[in-house]
Amino acid sequence: MAKIFTRNALNSIRSVGSIAPSSKYLVADMLKIIDFNKDLNILEFGPGNGVITKAISKKITKKSKLITYELNVDFYNHVESAFSEEENVFVLNKSAFDFDEYLRKVGISHIDYIVSSLPLALFKKEDKVKLFKKCGAFLKQEGAFLQYQYSLNSYKTLKENFNKVNLSFTLINLPPAIIYQCSGPK
Repeated sequence: MAKIFTRNALNSIRSVGSIAPSSKYLVADMLKIIDFNKDLNILEFGPGNGVITKAISKKITKKSKLITYELNVDFYNHVESAFSEEENVFVLNKSAFDFDEYLRKVGISHIDYIVSSLPLALFKKEDKVKLFKKCGAFLKQEGAFLQYQYSLNSYKTLKENFNKVNLSFTLINLPPAIIYQCSGPK
């Protein structure tokens, strides 16, 4: 898994947004608020090499659904192959910005959690606002948008779009990461 990540990070750092895969500590910190004992609908944006996808797929119930969105063809092919036997994991080679199209197509009106690895620092503010508004429209009231980043550059935009934004840090990651836990869309 690390080999495919390194190759893609070196070839397209501007779209991958990281120099190394997420550590097991970052994965655990990202997912610790999720109650995996319930049937859930979870979106994942930017699964990369699938390290977070793998952790989620191991914890969700059989009736839960995990829908991932990956634009990078190498990452998509890797994750699609790795989870092809999982009946409740759906890997799409589509932009996270268009997640609503698929949800409407399959009749999903609400999402419990959105787990994002998107490199928000590389997006224009208006694109982030559009994405956050769309996420808010689909998130259940008790749901959350979970995002990790390597800087605080999206903090203000997240605060403008969610009523509650909690920050935590994972130091044992390359580089250390900030985790945003956002709820109560405005």
